[in-house]
Amino acid sequence: MQQFFEPAKAGNSIGIMRNVLHFRLRTQWWITAGFHSLIAVRSIALMAIAAMLGISLTGCEQAVDQSQASKPAQVRDKSPVLPPADSKPAVDSGAIAVDQSAGVAPPVAESTSAAATKPPPETASANTVGEAGSEAIQDPETAYVEPVFPQELVNPKWIRMNPTAELWIDRENRRVVVGGRICFREGYLEMFACPAGTKEHESVVAANSSARLVHACLLALDANPGTTVSWDPEYKPATGPVIDIELHWIADGKEVKRKAQDMVLDMKTNQAMTQEWVFGGSRSFVETSTGEEFYAGDGGEFICLSNFTTATIDIPVPSSDSVNDLMFAANSENIPPLEHRVLMYLKPRVDPKKSDDAKADDPGKSGEPD
Repeated sequence: MQQFFEPAKAGNSIGIMRNVLHFRLRTQWWITAGFHSLIAVRSIALMAIAAMLGISLTGCEQAVDQSQASKPAQVRDKSPVLPPADSKPAVDSGAIAVDQSAGVAPPVAESTSAAATKPPPETASANTVGEAGSEAIQDPETAYVEPVFPQELVNPKWIRMNPTAELWIDRENRRVVVGGRICFREGYLEMFACPAGTKEHESVVAANSSARLVHACLLALDANPGTTVSWDPEYKPATGPVIDIELHWIADGKEVKRKAQDMVLDMKTNQAMTQEWVFGGSRSFVETSTGEEFYAGDGGEFICLSNFTTATIDIPVPSSDSVNDLMFAANSENIPPLEHRVLMYLKPRVDPKKSDDAKADDPGKSGEPD
């Protein structure tokens, strides 16, 4: 250390500063070198530990494999034994008997085979209704699907119109029955009901049927459509037979009935709506690029509260679909909980005698969608 300060005796301050700087640099170098040496030692140690652990894990895996191999096959393999892909489930053909005259399959008999609880595909038909209305199975490879509508409310005398839609005709009471679920119960409405998967964000009921099929069922009850709303050159309301709509569902084990109007709030009066629905009939159009025909009501405008030129069923009074001018909202206190299953009853006000007279006068008028 004395050499660093010898120049100070001669009064050379610059020399002192130079020597001090050299000392600091040398010291810092030794510290840095020592630090890097420690890191290198630590890395070597970690590598050695990792190598030792690898050997240990390999030994453990070998031991497990040996112990597993010493067990019987049924103990080693816990996965279920699946049947071959081309095998078919065994069905007890005597477990199910179908009354073709009534179009109803009686309850399935108990069986030890789970497959025996499924209706046999070969007995399914378009009008077949399973346990209190379960869907018919057409494809043998299709898994049995439990019905989602309120089974207790389905009358065996009703005619199932489609094996995949929840749609019936009740000829005795001259009404169409549509299954669905509650999809919206708080907020403004443009529709009361829409086909499932379309405009559920502004409809009370999501119907498990297309609007086109409902249109066809109303025709079968002699309800010929009128005209949809028109705005050009002036407003003309929708016309057609009045359709009374009522909802039925099960609550606390009992059947509940309620008019559709009671589930809709008129924002002008803050009371349940009093307007009636009429069967305007929507319209069909052809996609020019594909030639495919579409029924406009299937886009969501099934049972409407705002006026649409594509509505199957509409109200015959001015009702805008503008966000700031919506007239109706959900009357939550009269609507079942979300996802609750319901049946909609659509009853056209049609006099059968007048309808027959009209057909005789104009036999060419069919009322089918154009």
